[in-house]
Amino acid sequence: MGKQIILNIVATMALLIVAACASEACLNEEWDTLYQFEKSGLWGFKDAYDNVVIEPRFGGVSANGFSEGFTIIRGIPGDPEMKGFIDLTGELVIPLPSIVGIVSGFSDGFALIIEREWDWSNEQPNVTGTPGPFVYIDRSGRNVFSQEFEYATRFNEGFAVVSPAGENMFFINRQGQNAFDMEFLHAVSFVDGYAEVQLLDRRWVSIDRNGDIVG
Repeated sequence: MGKQIILNIVATMALLIVAACASEACLNEEWDTLYQFEKSGLWGFKDAYDNVVIEPRFGGVSANGFSEGFTIIRGIPGDPEMKGFIDLTGELVIPLPSIVGIVSGFSDGFALIIEREWDWSNEQPNVTGTPGPFVYIDRSGRNVFSQEFEYATRFNEGFAVVSPAGENMFFINRQGQNAFDMEFLHAVSFVDGYAEVQLLDRRWVSIDRNGDIVG
């Protein structure tokens, strides 16, 4: 194969790679890799090439970074109590009241928040009383299941553990339904297709994603 032919093949492959990376999927993958940084007491985000993507203007950011295109922030110039979720451009897309605590970032399309009562008497926010209830919100900030829970976990592998006030735990699916028509004394989120649960007879067993006992 001649040298010129090889060069033509290499050039063609390079053009195909560039074209592929111009697609929305590739851009989203690159944009999702943003890293927080601090400057003069404010936080912003840079990309993998150390370019500033979101100027530092937030009082605090989530240590977990972006998830599903959103991350948690608090405090902006002129409004230190502001909190909520920003998108990859730095726009505040889901503002939340100061009384709300954000429990988790987005996972399987949902984030978990909780109402709290704050005591500012010592100029430091302290939670007073019993925090609650837990609520799931979607990307619009809406209470997606129109339900409140005394206990809840973030979604993982399509399921979350919840417990309404005074009731046993169970898994809900992404429609907010009792996924397996079963209740548990305790349950742990799914990992690699399995979850550890304590049945009502107090036995600990493993279940799969169909709700079948496997061990």
